[in-house]
Amino acid sequence: MVNLLFPANLPLTIPGLASRSAFKKAPRGLNVGNILVIDDEAPMRRFVAMSLEKQGHAVFEAADGAEALRILAERRIDLVITDLLMPETDGIETILQLRQLYPATKIIAISGGGEYQSGKGFLRAAESLGADRTLTKPFEFRELLPAVEALL
Repeated sequence: MVNLLFPANLPLTIPGLASRSAFKKAPRGLNVGNILVIDDEAPMRRFVAMSLEKQGHAVFEAADGAEALRILAERRIDLVITDLLMPETDGIETILQLRQLYPATKIIAISGGGEYQSGKGFLRAAESLGADRTLTKPFEFRELLPAVEALL
């Protein structure tokens, strides 16, 4: 029998849209949402994105704040997880713009502090400017998930 609705030769994902895995049923009791992960370090960004996709979230990725703002202009995002130290538009500037343009969007700021200091000072600044939660890099998924769940 030939399936006319979903031909076998079509790709499983469409560029610019969430992957098919983002539409899986969420684990019992978990609120799922559209999450934007902003980090210039691709391995960290992928770790966070893939971990959240496994929980049923639709996850979008950006390498800096400028790219993130373009994504936010195109789709509804419930939660932004942003690194603070990035080239181009950094996390602090991104948080300020998010609070101005999308005040209802929840924000988790993440930082390792860079080469010469811990991330604590940057994270305190992010909190004072509007981040809802903060996490110090490196962190484990078991630290991230409760923060995400609390904000969705």
